[in-house]
Amino acid sequence: MVRAGRIVMPVLDPLYDASSEQRRAFEEWDRPSRTLQIRSITFLTGLLYIVFSFIDGMLLPAYALPFGTLMHLYVLPPLLFVISAMTYVKKLYRVTVVILALSPVIANLGNLYLYGILYPVSPYLAEIYTPEVSLSIIWMFAISGLRLPFALASASVTIAAHLAYELYLGIPFEVLCIHSLWIVAAVSFGILSALILDKKSKQIFLDSRELEYLATTDKLSGLYNRMKIEAYCLEEIERVRRYGGTFSIILLDIDHFKEINDTCGHNVGDHVIQKLAQIMSESVRSVDRTGRWGGEEFLILLPETGGEQAFGVAEHLRRHIEESDFSPACRVLISAGVAEYASGDTIEKIVQRADEALYAAKEGGRNQTRLG
Repeated sequence: MVRAGRIVMPVLDPLYDASSEQRRAFEEWDRPSRTLQIRSITFLTGLLYIVFSFIDGMLLPAYALPFGTLMHLYVLPPLLFVISAMTYVKKLYRVTVVILALSPVIANLGNLYLYGILYPVSPYLAEIYTPEVSLSIIWMFAISGLRLPFALASASVTIAAHLAYELYLGIPFEVLCIHSLWIVAAVSFGILSALILDKKSKQIFLDSRELEYLATTDKLSGLYNRMKIEAYCLEEIERVRRYGGTFSIILLDIDHFKEINDTCGHNVGDHVIQKLAQIMSESVRSVDRTGRWGGEEFLILLPETGGEQAFGVAEHLRRHIEESDFSPACRVLISAGVAEYASGDTIEKIVQRADEALYAAKEGGRNQTRLG
């Protein structure tokens, strides 16, 4: 049974083995489209209930009409319109979902009460209103925008109340059977639709994450590619211009990298880049950004870091690389140029100063850091 679950669940849920962090990321990614779905569906359903109330006026006898009008005109449409309006307030999302899950339960309890009023006098007329239960179950799972656990909770309460009330009314066994069949069909179609839609959403999320990774990541090193690290630099320039503060960049280059490739082979050269990328990633803060600038050149962006501090980071990194084992390559050394943001800098200007500092480090004998 456990083994079967391990096979089936990944098929149904692409995020079955995902971390809690990745699941939270999916929920954040999925929330805008789900919010739009809830907003649109609740508004439309509210309008349909208003239409329903006018049909009540043609169908319901005088003794049942006040309650039908109360539910289908004065209770459910305003409730659904309020839910639709609440979706515009992001902080109310969780409350909105809870009320949304309760709304079909309220609708179905009202429908059951109406059914109970009509059945003793006119079973035929009462039967006209029973499809609303099955329709609302499908609405919960596949249309409303509720996640599966909330839809299951709403449907469970609705089904239990519906069957218990029909048993209380003492309806014929064959009628109870056909009602139960409709409910089973509605639940089956609803759950299947919910699972298919949920799976497609999660797969689209995973595919979009994969495409984003490929578009922003250097394949060999696993660091950000040049386009992405440039984008981070531009964001940091904009942040500093707007809010003040400073930042610095480190431009570093592997010394005599061509000799490593020529002597040890390109596979070893690739290994050196990968190992160097790992060391850099482990040596900087979580707020820092590291990318491959091109070939054997790398750029590190350090927010809220002055030039002297960045120089210290670069020197620490240079010594760490000098002492690291890059086997089967020979000893690996780097040179680094550091530049701090100056008022009016563009990305081209600050990178140029870091590049000039790097060039000075190379000219000065390599395996050293210069501040531009």
